[in-house]
Parts: sequence; C-alpha cells; structure tokens
Amino acid sequence: MSRIADRNWVLAFVCIFSLSAATTSAAPVLIDNFADPANPTTFVINLLDSDPYNLAQTGAGILGGERELTIDVQGVSGPVSAVGTIGGGQFLLNSGVPGSLIDLSYNGIGQAGLGGVDLVDGTNTGIRLDFGFVDPGSAPNFSYEILLANPSGSAVYIGSLGSIVSPTSIFVPFNLFTVNGGFQFTSVEDVIFQFNLPGTDNVDFSLTTLTATPPEPASIVLAGLGALAAVGMVVGARRR
Repeated sequence: MSRIADRNWVLAFVCIFSLSAATTSAAPVLIDNFADPANPTTFVINLLDSDPYNLAQTGAGILGGERELTIDVQGVSGPVSAVGTIGGGQFLLNSGVPGSLIDLSYNGIGQAGLGGVDLVDGTNTGIRLDFGFVDPGSAPNFSYEILLANPSGSAVYIGSLGSIVSPTSIFVPFNLFTVNGGFQFTSVEDVIFQFNLPGTDNVDFSLTTLTATPPEPASIVLAGLGALAAVGMVVGARRR
C-alpha cells in the first residue's frame, strides 16, 4: 500500500475517532429523574384537601437541588380531583373532574435560581421528556408547556400529545422554542414544565425523566459517516 493510501486511512480514522469522541463526550443535563425521594410521596386533592397543592422536595437527581410541584384544580375541587405519587422513579398523575393544572418548577433551593445553568453544554440541542404512558381517555390530546427563563428573557414551547401506551421519549429541539428578549439557552435560571394547560382536557400520565440532551448518537453517525449508515440504523433500531 502506498504512503498516500496509508495517509488517507490515517486521516479517515482520525475523522471517525474525532466524531465518535464528540458524540460520546456529549453531556446531557439531567433536570429530574424522579428518583428522589426513594419512597414516593402520595398526594390527593379532594373536597377536604388544600387547593392548590404545593410540595417542595430536594434531592441529588433534581436540577438545582429542589423540585416544586403545584397541582391547581381548575374549578371547585370534587370528591377526587387529583391523586398520584412523585418519587421512586416516576411522577404519576391520575386526575379527576374538574381537571388540574400541573406545574413542575426547577429554580434552585428556596427559589435562589439555577446559577445560569448551561442547558446546551456544548452539544445538547433540546429537551427530552420520557413518559411511561399518557392516557387522554376521550380527550383529543394532552397539552404541555416548557418555559425556560433568565433575567434577560425567556423561551417557551407549547405542545400536545396523543395516547402513549408504552414508554416513549418526546424530544423538543431548542429551535422550536419561541425566544423572547435576550434569553440564551446557555444561561438559565428557571426551568418550568406545565401539563394539562387551562382550557384543555384532563389527562392521566406517568413521567419518568426530564433531560436536556444531544441528538441521538445513531443519527450523528448516519449524518456524518454515510458508509456507516447501516450501523447507525441498527443501533437506533435496538434502542427503540
């Protein structure tokens, strides 16, 4: 083999290694995996319980160290307006009538802020929501909103989902957010998720993980190394 051919092989190897290293060095930012507390907290909202229901919990698997859950019945509480658990690996909601607005806020312990957390961290391009299930019942869809903010501005995304019967990941790219003011995804103080938005239908769901994450490595391989497209497709198929 000629020296030129040898050199081409070396260059090809370096390119492949560099792309692989960039892919594996991606650092997803964990927002919440609902592992804390280890023993799930049960909540119930009925005629006798306070509305809205507020719960602040701390843990190592929570962005900023603290999660604030608010459940606000949209109207007068009924015999069972909302019941569920949070912790032990999931946030589970069974909502009755009338529906309840669900708010999960991450802004540091005692609302001190997140210290300008970088959700991009070099390679992250969006927010991933991992659902165990979404059961809209007779409702046409499940509504949700993601709000990111800092002192300079905010970014918001409003979406909807249909029925999810098995664990499914929903990825929302940063470029789909509506950005206001001078907001930057690289310096975030508040991260807020809302579910069952006002004026929409009431939906039961299970949520297991919230993450700022890069694209799937298989997709990067497919786009960057055409010769290895088949490998990327196999990896993607196995993950699904």
